[in-house]
Order: sequence, then structure tokens, then C-alpha cells
Amino acid sequence: MATFPPPVPNARVPLRVRCGVTMRLHLSTHGQVPAAWPSPKGHVQPHRNHLPRRRNPRRVVLHEHDEVKVAEIALEPKAPSPVPIVEEEMKATESTEGTLAEAAKPVSNGHSEPHRSNLPRRRIVKRIIFHDTDEDEPTAESSSLRSVAAAEVPLPESPSPADAYAPPPLADQSQLQLVLPSMSMAYVDDDALTQLPGHTADEPYTHVVSVRRGESAGISRSFENRCTYLRLTLAPRDSSIRRAGLGLSDAQLRAARDFLAELCPDPAASSGVRILIATPPEHPTDAMSLLACYTAFVTSKEVDAVLRAIDTEEGFMSTWKGEVSEDEVERVEKIARAWSYMSQIVKPSVAA
Repeated sequence: MATFPPPVPNARVPLRVRCGVTMRLHLSTHGQVPAAWPSPKGHVQPHRNHLPRRRNPRRVVLHEHDEVKVAEIALEPKAPSPVPIVEEEMKATESTEGTLAEAAKPVSNGHSEPHRSNLPRRRIVKRIIFHDTDEDEPTAESSSLRSVAAAEVPLPESPSPADAYAPPPLADQSQLQLVLPSMSMAYVDDDALTQLPGHTADEPYTHVVSVRRGESAGISRSFENRCTYLRLTLAPRDSSIRRAGLGLSDAQLRAARDFLAELCPDPAASSGVRILIATPPEHPTDAMSLLACYTAFVTSKEVDAVLRAIDTEEGFMSTWKGEVSEDEVERVEKIARAWSYMSQIVKPSVAA
């Protein structure tokens, strides 16, 4: 570099200077008054500053006592005039009546907005009460006797919808029902093998699914007297309710489903076993839910379709029909569609 610092570059000349072009803008609107609102009569545009102020005139309200006073004044007899001139009395009477009529009319000073100070006062109206007796007012003796009589008569208790359709308790009847060639169900209080209905020495039960009451819910499996037991213990319930709904838990339903599917993968085939589903009286919902869950699992049918087919079957006893509600059907359907280690075993029988 010959020189330091280097020279500053020349400023760039604009194009209009290089070309010699000069432009001027003439404004002709400077100082002119803008045109008014397009109205031939010079009307100003409405604005809140141009509107008249709103007044709140005081209204003249005539109450009931004022109207009575005006009526009394109008009805008062006029004092006799000392001058016996009939025409002057008529004129005075007409002028007085006109004045009273004008005073009775409410004065209107313009419309006012509704407000609580402008509304008429609410008056308390005396209610008319009609008694049952012929007298105007009931005596204290009759009212006291009536209250005592009403207290002595108890009101009938209306039964709940669940109790209205509850089956009667079956203490001495087992209602043994054959479901499949190798499966039955019945009402049983004691699940001892010798106490089970339909058990004989020639045709003994090989497997029993026992639904029983207990202090806490649970699942147990045992082998007694050459018979395999699957005991499903129900949780305690309110003794005042005659009909019990579905008391089995999801785990108990799933265990019973797999237990029965392992014994009878194909419901139509005879597998050499004899099964009994035992449930206490007034617990048909648990037995029917257990049966529908197993049948829907091995046949791939819906639980609702299985229960409807049972309801239309003439060979089924009425005590086992219509015991599962819609909510309980949805719950059993979810368990029947749940995965299990028996899912791959029952599929070939369904396809066949």
C-alpha cells in the first residue's frame, strides 16, 4: 500500500443527477377545507356529543290511598252557595270536576327507563285457605286427632326394582339344570360331595365349580374324594337385599372360564368328565354369568346372544332365565374376549 490509511471511496452519484432529470410535485389541495358529510342540507353526522342529554324525569305515581282521597273529595256534597244563581253553581261544579279529573290522571313527562324506584310497590295479598271441615277454621281438637291418626298409620314401603323381580328363596329345592351333556348347575348350600344333587355312585361328579359365601373374596383349588373343586368365595353383602347381582370378580370369572375350557374345549363333544356349577340360593346371576362367559369363550359368540338363546330354550327352568343385566353382560363380554393360555386350544374346535 502506497498510502495509509487508504483513500475514502468516492460517494455514488444518484442516477437522476447523472442523467440530469429534475422532478417537481405540485400540490393543489393545500389549504382547502374538506368536503362535509354528503348531505345536501348540511346535516351533521350523529354523534354522542350532538345528542341531547338524557333526563330522568320524576314520574307521578298515584297509590291506592291517593285514589281513595280523590274519590272522597269528588263525592263530598258541595256547600250551599249564599247567592241563589244556578248558572254560577253549574259552572263552578264543572270546573271543580274537571280539575279533579285532571289531578287523578298520572302526569307523563316522557318515557323513563325501568328502575326499581319507578315500579309500583308489591302488596301482600291475603291468601284464602279452604279447610276440609264445614267450619271456617279447623278446631284444635280435630287437627290434633288427625295428626295422631296419621302418625299411627304406617306408610307402605315401596319395593325397589331389584326386589320386585327377585326370585323367591329356594331353600329345599336345588333346581338341578342340565346345561351340556357333561355339565349341570344347581342351587347348593353345602358343596360336600355326598350333598350335591345328581351325584350317584354310578355317575359321580369329577369336577365342581363351587360359588360360596365367605368373609373375603378368594379362589382356591383342591382335590377331595376323587373330585376336583374350584371354590370361588364371594365377598359379604347386605342381608336386607333379596336378590344379589354379579358378585364374582373379574379374576374369579377368568379362572372359572379357563378351568371349564380346559375340561371341555368342545362343548358338543363328550370328554369323559362330569361337571357341576354349584351356587347358593338367590345367586343365579353368578352361575349364569359363569356359564355365558365359558360358552362365549369356546364358541366365539357374544355373551348377549348366548343368554338370549338360553332364555328362549323351553327346557331351561325359569329361575335361571333373565338374571343378568345389561351392565353385567358388558362386563362378562370383556372377560370372555380377554386373552388366555386356552385361546390357541379352543380355536381348532371353533373352526370345526
